[in-house]
Amino acid sequence: MVAAAGYGLLFWKGTWWLDGSPVRSGNLQPADGVVITGLWTMLVALGAAVVVGSGPMYTHLNLQHARAKDLREAELARESLVTGRYGEAIKLLGSDKATERLGGIYVLERIMKDPEKDHWTVVEVLASFELVTRSCRNVMAGCDWCDDPAARGV
Repeated sequence: MVAAAGYGLLFWKGTWWLDGSPVRSGNLQPADGVVITGLWTMLVALGAAVVVGSGPMYTHLNLQHARAKDLREAELARESLVTGRYGEAIKLLGSDKATERLGGIYVLERIMKDPEKDHWTVVEVLASFELVTRSCRNVMAGCDWCDDPAARGV
């Protein structure tokens, strides 16, 4: 804002500040008009160069912003996908059928390999799953989750 005001002031009064003696005295010669026109032409060219030169900078900043936004959206989409797969795997682990539980284990294995940050969460879930199934085998009866005799080891 200050630069624009300074540019306008220089355009308006610059000639009088730089070479104002003939203008103030009222004794203008044709050469003085050339000086005034030359200064104004230089200022217009300088203003055009600033405006045109700022275009690529604006485009670059806009592109960086769009890329960062796209990366955030891709990360959110990936997180949503992993969360859905994780929920489905937990449902499969809770199934009464051994093949579905095995499928849940394979889904968790796949989740564990994709994003490294989910690795320990999956390990903890599988360890808890093993702990629950092992305790069901030890109790053999009275465990609602292990209605399947094969899962109880009977």
